[in-house]
Amino acid sequence: MREFIKREARQTVTIREVPERVVKELDAIWERLGFEDTQIKERLEQAEAYMNDLFHRFISEEKNLEDEFVQSINEYEMNIASLNLELGHPVYTYRGSHLLIVKEKILKEEHQRLKHQKDQRMIELMNLKQEESDLCAKMGQTSAYVSSEKIPSSTDLNLIKENIARLKLLRDQRWSEFNQLKDQIKTSHKILHERVDDPFLKNMVIEEPDSFAALNSDNLDELREQNKRWTDEKKRRE
Repeated sequence: MREFIKREARQTVTIREVPERVVKELDAIWERLGFEDTQIKERLEQAEAYMNDLFHRFISEEKNLEDEFVQSINEYEMNIASLNLELGHPVYTYRGSHLLIVKEKILKEEHQRLKHQKDQRMIELMNLKQEESDLCAKMGQTSAYVSSEKIPSSTDLNLIKENIARLKLLRDQRWSEFNQLKDQIKTSHKILHERVDDPFLKNMVIEEPDSFAALNSDNLDELREQNKRWTDEKKRRE
């Protein structure tokens, strides 16, 4: 590499940091082209301007990347706080590394964990509400007041579970009473040598009614009345 090039390269701050092999390659090209010293000096200044522009653009891009991480971290922190509030959890306190890449990764995992927990609770809520709704429809009962528009708390889910347990107990009691009344009425008719002609009794005693009919409180009231009437009739004929 020519001495002039070495001297100019040392005096140009940005070029000074460039590996010697790069400057040497440029010198060879300029020598073949026949550039004069003033032209070479201009080319070095132009190269320095290119490099400064490149570094400035690279710094700007890296700063944008840093800003993206900061924004992502802020969003995760807000979403985590919101999910913890909805789920009834205590306030989340970050205790990890201060490095942005590490912090963003940890917060992302925490957000995903809470989001999964929210989804699971909503699925459990929908399943419980469906089961509760079916039982209420069959027995004319009311459901527990728990909103479907927000994440249920553990207390909310337990409230529905308790109501389902109550409804199942009531269902079993009604089924048991229904079968007892049906058997008693059939026995009374048999003893009295009577046919079951009443349309209501034919549907409830002779045929197999669906669970909506068998568990209906009004139908059970009517069966009790019918059973009493036929029991009294049986006693009267004895």
